[in-house]
Amino acid sequence: ISAKESEVQPEGFMVDLPEPIHVNNRLITRTSHFSGDEYYLCDHCVSGQKVLPAVVYADIVCRTFLDGPDDKNASDLGSGLRLKELVWSSPFHIHSHGSAMKVTMRFENGEYEFEAERESNPPTAKLEEQPYASGKISWLGKSQRSATCEPLEALKVISSNDISVSNIYSSLLEKRIVHGPRMRAVSAVKDGYTTHGSRFLIVNLDLPTGADEDPSTILNPSITDSAFHAC
Repeated sequence: ISAKESEVQPEGFMVDLPEPIHVNNRLITRTSHFSGDEYYLCDHCVSGQKVLPAVVYADIVCRTFLDGPDDKNASDLGSGLRLKELVWSSPFHIHSHGSAMKVTMRFENGEYEFEAERESNPPTAKLEEQPYASGKISWLGKSQRSATCEPLEALKVISSNDISVSNIYSSLLEKRIVHGPRMRAVSAVKDGYTTHGSRFLIVNLDLPTGADEDPSTILNPSITDSAFHAC
């Protein structure tokens, strides 16, 4: 994916998270609550348990960053966001009574470092020790943009093999990763090899019925998560 295609635009994307953020100097925190009834949880289960899609972690982080203090290198506003050193260290299972994820963001060395943790119920209880995700986020300056792959139209010409979509989901099912119909956006996949011998995939994504429940969504969990299903 080229840098341009993989950027997160500053208006944000995916689920709308109305929870207030809390700012203390260079420390930003946000707690997001999940009931378990969200479509991207009902249709995303691992070993029989509802698991928060990793792309939703990233969205929470981006919204926390964007809603924080307006002192994050304002000269680059509007140029996109960069997530780096992103680690999903543990699956975030949703409890039967719902779950809450707390994102803590600290300003260090010109960029924000973040961790995502489960917040216990009641909120005053101690957070679980291990972070579920961690990494860094910063504005992506216009000068930092660069194409890292060949143009899509050129890749379409040299793509040669059709990959079975049903086989993709059968393979995931064998790993006990179950995607319901609202989290299956892959409609077609082709692969091929560039002139440099690098393999690529072209994945067609169609928004499933019922996956557009949030009208403010730009790139919703179904489309964004499905982009990784063929990898």
